[in-house]
Amino acid sequence: MLLTPPRALLLDDDNLLARVSTSPFGVNIATPGTAHTKSSWVQMIASVPFDVYGFAVNIGSLSQGANNTSILADIGIGATPDILVANIGMGYCGPPRPVFFPLYIPAGTQIQARFQAAFVTAFAANVDFWIWLMGGNGTDIPFCGTRCVTYGANTTTSRGVQVTAGSTNAEGTYATIGTAAEAHRALVLSPQANGDTTLNNQYFYIDVCADGGTSRTDADFEDMIWWTENAEHVNGPHPYLIPQMNIRSGDNIRARASTSGSTNRDIDVIAHGIS
Repeated sequence: MLLTPPRALLLDDDNLLARVSTSPFGVNIATPGTAHTKSSWVQMIASVPFDVYGFAVNIGSLSQGANNTSILADIGIGATPDILVANIGMGYCGPPRPVFFPLYIPAGTQIQARFQAAFVTAFAANVDFWIWLMGGNGTDIPFCGTRCVTYGANTTTSRGVQVTAGSTNAEGTYATIGTAAEAHRALVLSPQANGDTTLNNQYFYIDVCADGGTSRTDADFEDMIWWTENAEHVNGPHPYLIPQMNIRSGDNIRARASTSGSTNRDIDVIAHGIS
């Protein structure tokens, strides 16, 4: 008979109520006055109360019709932040759209955030940021890394690599998001709407693969669900599973998509390799 491990408490923390009297959630970061320029850093957590083994980042209140709301967000640690995760694609958020990273942050660490956007202050004066931390002795995250390398982010447009989805559930062609600078054991995706200003009610199914070539037609992880709505916001990917993949240094990280609609639509994809 196998020994049952002792139960331990999974700890969590967040900055959800940082401005409970004035805003729905999180901290408020002022939009830069120039498009595609990084904002100032803003503190989200003053001191992490326990060892963190994963966290989800959210922003919200950005779905405003007929506008390109592409965003690239950075998460930094320390009083003078070192970037832990760079250029997360988080635009087109109406309802909060969490992006989860299985990364270690030691207890006592300060966490900050900043962003750049395709829009300027006159469109949206600020953006709300929220972070949820999980850790402690009770964590059941299957893999936790200490480093993150971002692939495919374009800081001149605040977007990622264009991926054209095949229509009516047909697979599109793989697009190379980047070449792995080091070995990774997991991959996080942060897709956006490719600068589109007129979104449809439409589902997308995203596949990823990583290898030394460019000719594969199968997938290492397939059918992550992501969708757009005509209120000009996006949701997903779902489920919130982290593709655990043995990515070698020099492998090509690629993505493709299919869509439920009858018309090919483009999305942009950013990948974050976890080591």
